[in-house]
Amino acid sequence: MKRNMPVVFIGTATLAVFLVLIIVAQFIPINKPQLVKLSASEIEIQDQESIPPTVEGEISDLNQRPRNTRVKGVTHTVENGVIEYTEEGFNPKEATVKLGQKVSWINKTGRTIYLKQLLGSYGEFREPIEIAPGGVFNFEVYQLKLWTYEEKVTKNFGSLFVTP
Repeated sequence: MKRNMPVVFIGTATLAVFLVLIIVAQFIPINKPQLVKLSASEIEIQDQESIPPTVEGEISDLNQRPRNTRVKGVTHTVENGVIEYTEEGFNPKEATVKLGQKVSWINKTGRTIYLKQLLGSYGEFREPIEIAPGGVFNFEVYQLKLWTYEEKVTKNFGSLFVTP
């Protein structure tokens, strides 16, 4: 038994440390995200034809909303294809564009930004794209899917949903 004393001591000390951690963790407040209930005026009903079709295997409508409803302000159709980058981030942050449409990112900050994709969809974005202050980067989207990107330094992100 004398030979096992160090093992017993280490095991007991480890158990005591874990018990203290468990007890202390019970009293630490956790910041949980707050759910906000939307009023009827914040939900907009659209015609079925104006809603972009779901790309097979990419996005599924997991919530129980009817297919022809969309929450205001979540996605903007970018008809002219212009996305501005300001000190607050991308504007609009989430956009819908048509397949083959030219999208232009305009840097409206006083510093160089670096646009990079978050998932490897386009080979042109393997390396971040540098956009000088006041500069513009043009790109024609050619894949039907949700595409996400971010500014490399600030980690501000945005997304494009490309529809037919």
